[in-house]
Amino acid sequence: MIAAVLIRGYVRARKDVIETLRRLNLKRKFNLVILEERPEIMGMLKKVQHYVTYGKISEELRKELIQKYGEQKVYRLKPPRGGFKRSIKLLRPLGELGQREEMDSLIRRMM
Repeated sequence: MIAAVLIRGYVRARKDVIETLRRLNLKRKFNLVILEERPEIMGMLKKVQHYVTYGKISEELRKELIQKYGEQKVYRLKPPRGGFKRSIKLLRPLGELGQREEMDSLIRRMM
């Protein structure tokens, strides 16, 4: 399973990016969606990588989310405790946006 979190708002974004974010159900900052890992979904995430961070999550974390928030399509999270470690304006590895390996730790800080 892939988790995607909207990090930046999309006020000045292109229309096709806004449409893709809406199709992914990412309508507000710090919204989290859990998606299947399919080529179509991965292509959509690549298109909006300047606005979201995404990566694989463990089944244990998915169960924690369901236990805390219930079964939902979109989870509304808080900003991460301790803040972001890097800039939210740059892609990985210099910034927080794009694909990441340690997605579990970020989501736990945001719960």
